[in-house]
Amino acid sequence: MRIVEWQGGDTGILNDLCLHPDDPAAMRRVMCPYVDQRMAWLRRMAPSGLWVAVATLSDGQKAGLIECVPIELAAEPVEGGGGMFINCLWVLRQFSGQGAGAALLEYVLDKAGPDSSVSVLAYEGDRWFGYFSYMPARFFRRFGLAEVDRDGSRVLLHRGPGSEPGPKLMTPRSRTPEPSPTGLPVVEVLTSSQCPWAGWMYHRVVEGLRRLPVEVRVVSTDDPDVVREYGLTRGVCVNGYPLVRRMASGREVVRKVIDYLRDRAAKP
Repeated sequence: MRIVEWQGGDTGILNDLCLHPDDPAAMRRVMCPYVDQRMAWLRRMAPSGLWVAVATLSDGQKAGLIECVPIELAAEPVEGGGGMFINCLWVLRQFSGQGAGAALLEYVLDKAGPDSSVSVLAYEGDRWFGYFSYMPARFFRRFGLAEVDRDGSRVLLHRGPGSEPGPKLMTPRSRTPEPSPTGLPVVEVLTSSQCPWAGWMYHRVVEGLRRLPVEVRVVSTDDPDVVREYGLTRGVCVNGYPLVRRMASGREVVRKVIDYLRDRAAKP
């Protein structure tokens, strides 16, 4: 397994990793614009310290990537601490179980060294979009990262010098959004250019909610001030309440929105 590092410039080495040519054509049509947004975001962030390592096989095929930033630029709702933050560790499905994820994480930990901090937001007992395990906490624990904070299935893990305080998750915040001119409930879908799968979630949520009497809005969390306002980078809010705090399938979001609005209507 060979690791190649990208620190800016031409993003060709990163092509076909988030979205693979073998993925369904309908998915590619929806996600290609979001992949383009991600590439532009990577180029903007690289001068501030973002870098990506890509795992390649002996035949040159790309198996996966790991994306890192200084923790103050994390694409997740974390605050405090120091050192490096892992925004994403992603291995293509066809190469799962072949050691690419371990090789990428070991590369990051070796680069950080024993005296520097490394943090990551992982997930426990959860499947993104209902069918695949993404950034499982148990994997990162194998490499010495320990839990320092948690919100439901979201687990903040950290490795660093013992005297250094670890980071914390921001608290998801209830807000009062600008009312809909039609008086409909407001459903806000939080997305980030960092991950094209957030665009896929938005597409599926809009598709699933189109028959419901709600107003759907997209909220970009590329701006750190927006992240602090919501206490989230990805998820769904209904009338300002943070109902879903991670990536979720359109079906799950629709079910939760319906249940939430029904419960609110039933209250005196």
